[in-house]
Amino acid sequence: MPQFTPRLPLPVLRDLLSKVVNRTDLNDVNVGSTLFTLLNAVATEISNTEGRMFNLRQSYAIENASGSDLDARVAELPPIGIARKRGTSASGSVLKITLPVPTTEDLTIPAGSLVASVEDGTTYVIAEDVVILQGQSEISNVSIVCNAQGEVGNTDTGTITNIINVPGASAVTNTGPLINGLDVESDQSLRDRAIRYLNSMGRTSTSALQFLASSFIDSNNVSFPFNAVFEDPNQPGFCELIVDDGSGRYGSIGRGFGVAFNVPEGGANFVSFERPAVKETFSYGIDFIITNSAGEEKTDANGNARNYEGEFKVIPERGIIFFEDSALDEGDTVTLLPYDVFKGFIAELQEEIEGNVNRGNTLRGWRAAGTRVRVIPPVRQTLSFDIAIRLTPNTDFNVIQRDVRDAAVEFVNQLAPGQPFLPSQLVRRLLDTQPIVSVNVLGRGASGSCSLLDDRYPPNNKTVFRSSINDIDIRLI
Repeated sequence: MPQFTPRLPLPVLRDLLSKVVNRTDLNDVNVGSTLFTLLNAVATEISNTEGRMFNLRQSYAIENASGSDLDARVAELPPIGIARKRGTSASGSVLKITLPVPTTEDLTIPAGSLVASVEDGTTYVIAEDVVILQGQSEISNVSIVCNAQGEVGNTDTGTITNIINVPGASAVTNTGPLINGLDVESDQSLRDRAIRYLNSMGRTSTSALQFLASSFIDSNNVSFPFNAVFEDPNQPGFCELIVDDGSGRYGSIGRGFGVAFNVPEGGANFVSFERPAVKETFSYGIDFIITNSAGEEKTDANGNARNYEGEFKVIPERGIIFFEDSALDEGDTVTLLPYDVFKGFIAELQEEIEGNVNRGNTLRGWRAAGTRVRVIPPVRQTLSFDIAIRLTPNTDFNVIQRDVRDAAVEFVNQLAPGQPFLPSQLVRRLLDTQPIVSVNVLGRGASGSCSLLDDRYPPNNKTVFRSSINDIDIRLI
């Protein structure tokens, strides 16, 4: 679209005056004359019209539109447009459940169990079955979802302590804040998604995956606000989509269905299992035993248990183990040992990426042929530091201490996977929002000494920085 710059009234008036004088016999254009007054009014109206035209043109650019204009623009995007996200529920793998005594056998706390905030009574549901193993008296990182939509579900650390219906529990608490409840998506977030959407039309690019991750809402009405793509340079065609709800943890993990696969006549090259599995390496993830038709574990030429290393490949996100032609024989039985699978948001997002030929109208897939996209949670790296502040006169340190700590935790927990922590940005945020004169962010030395904290960079896009109120101390300068 050609550049258009609206004119101010004075340049328009000059043009009108010059045209009247050059093209007519009228020449009384002095200030105050009837002709000057009329032309000045016309120039002002022309200038205002050009200004309205400029604003209208600008509203048709996604980068400049806002409010209802932005809603209209993104709805027009091909083929069917996108819409502003509204009313998603706060969620996170932050709940800690404590029992009065260690269990004498495995205890299952069923999905649907309820806890509540001590501050306003907002209720939260445990999203998946939780198993506390025999001899244990507590479990952490349990996934919960707010029963109410919107920001009402967002809450600080340690506020969810009321038990409504958690069988066997004596105490509960949230060890981290919930921050991803959304009343309505902001203009900036929608604008960023729209630009990613335009870049995602091929459905296989990095921008496409990030658009999908930021737009996806699972069956529990949960949306994860943070994501990044990690492309492994050592595995061409393979990437990992890192998603996070703001806690840096993911607790919706369950035990996969057992598999005992009998190799049919003619042999087989793969075994299917429940997807997506949490791990893939033979030594600590998808483990199996292969027995022959007599029920005996297969051995090598020396009579030792056969080592299948290098003869199989696990695709955990698709639930498949591919074997070399020589690995399985007719009549063999492949038995998978216990393994874990992702549930909830990651499982549903992975299904959306993989697609399903039986549901092609809704699950068309976002993965190119010959490539792999695996959805995983981030690697959490805890940031611990001190903040030294100088207060404005007549301020209560106890109040400011709490507010500064909460603001610092919120700042850290809004960082996306792979995003660095820059103390200067935190300092600017605190000076803009808190009644303080100056502030320093200090690192913690091994001997207890403190110095200004340097910028912290994660090793890759798989790592996310997170903090809690227990990781940050506030002191006076």
